[in-house]
Amino acid sequence: MKKRLISLVLTAMMLFSVMLTGCGSSSDSDTINDVNEDASRYTETLTMYLVTEKETTPEAAAAVEEAFNKITKAKFKTQVLMYFYTYDEYYGALEAEFARIDALKEAEEAEQKRLKEELKRLKAEGKTLPVTTAEETSDETTAEETVLNEWGLSELKYPEKTDRQVDIIFIDGYDRMLEYIDNEYLERLDDELQSSSKKLKDYINPVFMDAAIVDGSTYAIPNNGVIGEYTFLMVNKALAEELSYDISEFKDLYSTVDFVADVAKYKPGVTPVCGDIEVTNIKYFNLNRETMEYEDGGRSIMAAYVGPSSSTGSRVNMRSLFATTQLTNQMLAIQTFKDNGYMKTDAKLSDPFGIAVVKGGYDLVETYGEEYEMVVLENPMADEDTLYGGMFGVTPYTRSVARSMEIITYLNTNSELRNLLQYGIEGVNYVIDEDTGMLKRLNRTYIMDLGKTGNAFIAYPEEGVDPAAWETAKKQNLDARLNPLTGFTFAETDLKMEYVDYIEQLSESYLAKMDACQNVEELKAFFETAYSEVAADATMKEAVGITAEGSPNYVYNEWYNMMFPSED
Repeated sequence: MKKRLISLVLTAMMLFSVMLTGCGSSSDSDTINDVNEDASRYTETLTMYLVTEKETTPEAAAAVEEAFNKITKAKFKTQVLMYFYTYDEYYGALEAEFARIDALKEAEEAEQKRLKEELKRLKAEGKTLPVTTAEETSDETTAEETVLNEWGLSELKYPEKTDRQVDIIFIDGYDRMLEYIDNEYLERLDDELQSSSKKLKDYINPVFMDAAIVDGSTYAIPNNGVIGEYTFLMVNKALAEELSYDISEFKDLYSTVDFVADVAKYKPGVTPVCGDIEVTNIKYFNLNRETMEYEDGGRSIMAAYVGPSSSTGSRVNMRSLFATTQLTNQMLAIQTFKDNGYMKTDAKLSDPFGIAVVKGGYDLVETYGEEYEMVVLENPMADEDTLYGGMFGVTPYTRSVARSMEIITYLNTNSELRNLLQYGIEGVNYVIDEDTGMLKRLNRTYIMDLGKTGNAFIAYPEEGVDPAAWETAKKQNLDARLNPLTGFTFAETDLKMEYVDYIEQLSESYLAKMDACQNVEELKAFFETAYSEVAADATMKEAVGITAEGSPNYVYNEWYNMMFPSED
């Protein structure tokens, strides 16, 4: 729990201070010195454990490994033995290898102990029989050697993989990262990040890099990518001006009710509300009883408004849903649109309309921003799934942390190596269209997940995606926020489940009544009654308060005050 809080709060503190583009200002480097000036130039052999999709064939994977090694051997004198597993197979195979190596070490230690005891016994008996101890494996590399290849030409010789070697590994998930740190499966990488691999900080968004910090140390290199999506309120600029509305006054859905009514009244050929609309910016008290985490997707009469600027350090004040005016106002606006037939669920954004609520990336601004005011209702939100969706680490079983970090660094800063690992061999597995610059797959014999193979922003976008997509994605990342509830959990707290049970029972009753309302007048009357009744409910008052020990808000408030203490 402590490690979880420290890591996520450190991540959060960096989000506003330095949200870089995550691509790097310099071009890809072809020199060894840009990656690691100090690493030994003896030949070295490393292993790399990767997650692939089921379509990938052994032949295609072997061809990629060969091409990968042409680059790494030429630049670093490093051979990389690549092991591809599907996600379902991956962790079982990796952890079985850890267990096998640990068993070898334990057996060796037991033998060493037995031999020492035997030597001690012999000395006590006055005997001097020689005792040979198990030979220790040295991490030192031997002098460079050459061998003759199949054409009779001299080439560098690379050492064989040892029977207890695991170097570079893929991992995902915050809990798994903590587990691997606790089990000592991951090495600290800070020395390399301060020296030979410092270039990574120019290419990977700092919110990702700081997400990998646990107790002040970095244990994995996250795969840089796109953070979340926006929710935009689109307001027709020309219609607002024509109908004498100040476009700057549209801040939320409720503020558009009169404008939508006028569009319907005076512009019969224009759709007042394009598409379906749901409430936004609301976080419900919806508890997953297995994980003891908040769970999206459900509703509750205990809720909080989480505005577009909310991020780390923002207090999430959960209270009665009926006292949350940002929610009730949205629902009244939506019901008004439905009652009057303003909302056309089958309308298209290509047709003229008054307002719409859409989700997506920054490209929506570039597509519609000239004609529509793009009001941000929700900024992209970085959560644990985004931050820890893919990382590369180095294990204590490595032959060399420095050499392993060379490969990880080059993979995240060099487009040639990055695209090779992601898409395979150009001309064999894919081509780039000369006219559009878009990637087109020639077959599906080599398929990898973009989020599991390194920095997305230096790879080609996926098949059929405009090459300019990454530029808009970088702008999007600048607006990203960290979910203000990231790092908070009810696990291992004094939460009283009787409060949770009561909230769920009350929710079932009141939400059924709310859903039964047929028009805006019924809904308004229901809200007034429900507000008074729930406010007078003694148990609910305890649940939403911060003084009743064990109530949800009491537990949350204690966590918040610990994480974000006041300056007083």
